[in-house]
Amino acid sequence: MVLQSMPLVAFGMLTTNWRLPDPALAAMAAALAGTVLGLIVLRHARYRPLPFIGCWTGLYLGGIASIIVIT
Repeated sequence: MVLQSMPLVAFGMLTTNWRLPDPALAAMAAALAGTVLGLIVLRHARYRPLPFIGCWTGLYLGGIASIIVIT
């Protein structure tokens, strides 16, 4: 459920004039990249989305790794 709201938060972060730290910018970029991947998969629904599932897995593991590194 959290991942469904991430694109809206990322878009909101784009429209603010705050000075965001690097981890926040990386999270925003990952959320937007996941959204773009989802839109591409929806557009090409007839094909097997295995490469896209691999990309989403990479985004997920990158997020987990960044949480581990930061804490």
